[in-house]
Amino acid sequence: MLTRDQALKHLGLKAPASEREIRAAYRQLAQRFHPDRVGENARFTEITAAYNALLRGDVKAADATPKPRPATRAARPEPIQRADVEAWRAWRRKAERLHAERSQGMSPPSTPSVAAPSSPSSPPPSPTPPSEGVKVAERIARPPGLLSRIKAGLKRFGGLRLEGRDEVMRLPVSGEVVLTGAQQRIGVQRKAACVACASDQARGEACAVCEGQRRIKLREEIRVYIPPGAREGVKLRLNGKGTAGLDGHPDGDLYLLLEPQPIEGFERQDADLYGALEIPPHVALQGGEISAAGPRGALRVRVPKGSQVGDLLKIKGEGLPTWGGGAVGDLFFEITGLTPPP
Repeated sequence: MLTRDQALKHLGLKAPASEREIRAAYRQLAQRFHPDRVGENARFTEITAAYNALLRGDVKAADATPKPRPATRAARPEPIQRADVEAWRAWRRKAERLHAERSQGMSPPSTPSVAAPSSPSSPPPSPTPPSEGVKVAERIARPPGLLSRIKAGLKRFGGLRLEGRDEVMRLPVSGEVVLTGAQQRIGVQRKAACVACASDQARGEACAVCEGQRRIKLREEIRVYIPPGAREGVKLRLNGKGTAGLDGHPDGDLYLLLEPQPIEGFERQDADLYGALEIPPHVALQGGEISAAGPRGALRVRVPKGSQVGDLLKIKGEGLPTWGGGAVGDLFFEITGLTPPP
């Protein structure tokens, strides 16, 4: 754990520094050392960890003596219904499938209509003949417009899509990474441009490597920084890591769809965490300090006088960092029982 002076030094500040100065220094350094601008680097990880530690107060003093965190009673929030979460995930999967079909030039599948079977004894119904002088019309598919055909011709050459294409990949994120953020090495399979095509096409021969597809499947490892506070459905973009473009067209991007895993012992609602706590009867009656297991380690919690089973205790700034930086969520303990005396 960093001391406050060490954390301020990472941000180029000295004590005492206000919260406004800390935010301004972090914003300036983050723009300078962000991985999208200068590539993966340890400096960005250091300043992010120092910034989060200063905002949460998760720094040790010079004497390294932990101070008790005061807890206040809080109103119980409305629980998130599991059915709502499942409905949202089903909608998202359907939207992604439709987007992928449209990007490949496919139309979404239609549900065929099935006529009710006739009884074996009755003869099949005969079609009603049209009246005299009435023309019979058939329903046909609408032909593509001129602009659509021009765009398709510009995008495709020889049956191949020349421009790059964006890809989406699901990435599970552990509870520890959700809390602190980390750099991870992930394996990615992508379609890259075939380097052997140039010489074969110059000789007028079909490429023996890609068999005329002009792209080959490659697997490569990429280092990516995942900031703390990852939420369900958030995407990280990796520039140029999608399907490669051909004949000067830009490469597509790779989007990492984050899937944060649960934090052991706690439930999450946005940036707030909820856990259970048992306290001794005398502490519930008279109030006092006890040790509790927090998401980042042991905490000293000051329990208010007259606490009861079912009360919700709030510890400010011990939740998750907000995605993109800024405020930090809170930690809530529900008193679930009284520990028996020794």
